[in-house]
Amino acid sequence: MKPHLKAKEDNPDAMEAFTESNDEPIVMVNLEQVGPHAECDDPTLNDCTGLEAFARCPSGSAAVSKEVD
Repeated sequence: MKPHLKAKEDNPDAMEAFTESNDEPIVMVNLEQVGPHAECDDPTLNDCTGLEAFARCPSGSAAVSKEVD
């Protein structure tokens, strides 16, 4: 079994140590569950299914990633 680490907000030092000591590729798996209807903070965006709302996320997060780089 390969080493693993559950990433949590309160363990950034453990995550950094893991990346420095691990010589294997790092793989991240996200298991998402979506509902039949969107439940966004902005009610005007709830006009679709949960899957359609989830599909909107990558376009918004890409803009944020560019700002951070």
